Amino acid sequence: MKTVEFDAYIDLGRIESVKHKIYKSKSGKEYLPVIIRVCDEPDKYGNHLSIRVKTGGGEKFVFLGNGKEYNPAAKKNENDLP
Repeated sequence: MKTVEFDAYIDLGRIESVKHKIYKSKSGKEYLPVIIRVCDEPDKYGNHLSIRVKTGGGEKFVFLGNGKEYNPAAKKNENDLP
C-alpha cells in the first residue's frame, strides 16, 4: 500500500462561521466534522486536496483550506503559503 502525505493549511478565520457544527464527545473533546477530497491530478494551483466542513441537507459547504502532496526534499518558500 502506498502512503502519501499532504501539506495542508486551514483558514482559521472561517471556523467562526461553522462553530455551530462543532460537537462535544462524551469525554468532553470537541470535534469539527470535515470532508477531505483528494485528487489524482493537482488543480491549477498545484493543490491535490481540499478541506471543507461536512454539511448536509442542501447546505452550502464551507471551504476551509487546501493542500499539496508533501515532499520533504523540496525547498519551501513564502510563495507556497495560500
